[in-house]
Amino acid sequence: KDAIHVRNYNNVKHKDVLIVGNTFNNSTQSIHLEDIDTVFLSPVEAGIQVTTINVDEIKK
Repeated sequence: KDAIHVRNYNNVKHKDVLIVGNTFNNSTQSIHLEDIDTVFLSPVEAGIQVTTINVDEIKK
């Protein structure tokens, strides 16, 4: 299941998304990022899946 899920619903991309300081208690959790111009993503714990769809830039 997605612990974090970001996507648009009105055909408008998110401009700047900041995702930092997350702790996951279950390795089956995931991050789903969709329809974003720029996402700032802090290092993700080992084993956590990050799915990106229509994301222009990821900054770490």
